[in-house]
Amino acid sequence: MGSDNRRLSFTFAAASLLVSTCAAGAADLPTKPPAVFQTQPPPEVWQFTVMPYFWGPSLNGTSTIRGRTADVDLTFIDMVEHSQIPKDLFGLMGYFEARKGPWSLYSDLVYFRLGHSASLFRERSLTPGISGQIAASAEGTIKMFIGEAAAAYEFYRVGTPAAYSAFDVYAGLRGWWQEASASLTVNARLDIRDLQISGSRAIAKSGDVSWVDPLVGLRWRYRFAPDKEFVVRGDVGGFGVGSEFSWQAVALFDWEIYRAQGVTWKADIGYRALSVDYSQGSGRTLYQYDMVQHGPIFGISATF
Repeated sequence: MGSDNRRLSFTFAAASLLVSTCAAGAADLPTKPPAVFQTQPPPEVWQFTVMPYFWGPSLNGTSTIRGRTADVDLTFIDMVEHSQIPKDLFGLMGYFEARKGPWSLYSDLVYFRLGHSASLFRERSLTPGISGQIAASAEGTIKMFIGEAAAAYEFYRVGTPAAYSAFDVYAGLRGWWQEASASLTVNARLDIRDLQISGSRAIAKSGDVSWVDPLVGLRWRYRFAPDKEFVVRGDVGGFGVGSEFSWQAVALFDWEIYRAQGVTWKADIGYRALSVDYSQGSGRTLYQYDMVQHGPIFGISATF
């Protein structure tokens, strides 16, 4: 019995010594940092991004040319169906950004020509011997350039270089140039036995119209994987300096498709909405463009 007690005491002491040794050794091992996001500064090297893209805007609002106002409610599909490409439907878009540390400069350039047409034909017999015909066609064309340039500052970032969330505040200018025209061709004929009366066409043109808006905005960049990023930005502008008021909202998702020789290629897809309320002149010289332009974005970007 005494020998059993001695063996039990020895076993217990050995086990206690082993546990103490293991605990002391574990305390000396390097500890792994907790798997939580830590604040990381942006890289202090120049990084450039170039993105040619396509924007297919629908138009909703009103347009006034020479004092004559028309309601506009056109989808991009409507314009494709009733336009001659590229004569009446053409666009060039591009985005460029240079970034170093928390600072970045970007520009966004858009040029497009949009046209739309519709026609109507009616014939009616008024009384025996008197009949009337009317054929009407309406066409509208707008050429537009939008140039946006701004400086941005990253004021908050959390995460790692591979996965992070960052916020930028930005301010800059957005310049507009437009040339709009609307035409109505009416061929009306009234036949009264051997007498014929007919009429033709009316055209209204805006001429060159341009203005510049100041703007301020906020951008959120969320990289949730090394090869995938989601970007949302929005801004307001005008403030009566150029237009009465303008606003913009852009959401963009990009993912890496190829990398070689220090250049990262990405595919981009998103949606852009741009609204402006601008007017000049009065009466028969009034030009007004109160419109929301919105539609999908598709692009390919290169970062180096």
